[in-house]
Amino acid sequence: MDPTATADGMFQAIRGWLARELAPLFDRVKTLETSRPADGKDGRDGRDGRDGNAGRDAADITILDGIDPTRSYPGGTFAAHDGGLIRSVRVTDPVDGDLAAAGWRIVVNGLKGIDTAIEDGGRSLSLTIKTTAGDVVHAHRTAVPVERGVHRDGKGYEAGDVVEWAGAAWIATKDAPAGKPDTSEDWRRLVRRGRDGASVSQARARA
Repeated sequence: MDPTATADGMFQAIRGWLARELAPLFDRVKTLETSRPADGKDGRDGRDGRDGNAGRDAADITILDGIDPTRSYPGGTFAAHDGGLIRSVRVTDPVDGDLAAAGWRIVVNGLKGIDTAIEDGGRSLSLTIKTTAGDVVHAHRTAVPVERGVHRDGKGYEAGDVVEWAGAAWIATKDAPAGKPDTSEDWRRLVRRGRDGASVSQARARA
């Protein structure tokens, strides 16, 4: 008996048996692929949920006069804070400068106060608006004349600085003016130098 022919015959027999056994399955798959599914029926409505608790009237909400930053408060607590109104969104942590991180949300950003500062002889003005959400700073530099003494090379001057040079007073017309006052257009003379006075001997002779 030829072993090769025997094995080939066995494979052919197995292949034929598999084709016969799987034919119904292949036919079913082909039918499903070519057919259109029918529209399904609507599902049944779900059951109604339970009624929720009645809401509170705004007038019934208790608002604390303030918070103790070292304490913890339950969720839903309203409190006045730094001129505004805050509400806890969870059980809060002690406040260390950051309301949101501690579990608070700002409901109304209020005004805590306003601070003003005037520095550098009136040259620098700043306005600090203190709110519940934090400070907002507005700073402004002006060209208000400020006396800076005798002019010195290499010193940084700004518009409005007044210096003494060659017996006259000069004012800077721009920031970082170039050159010396009597040789540069970045400086404008405010006061001319006066005439030299008589010497002591001349004054005595006239007397």
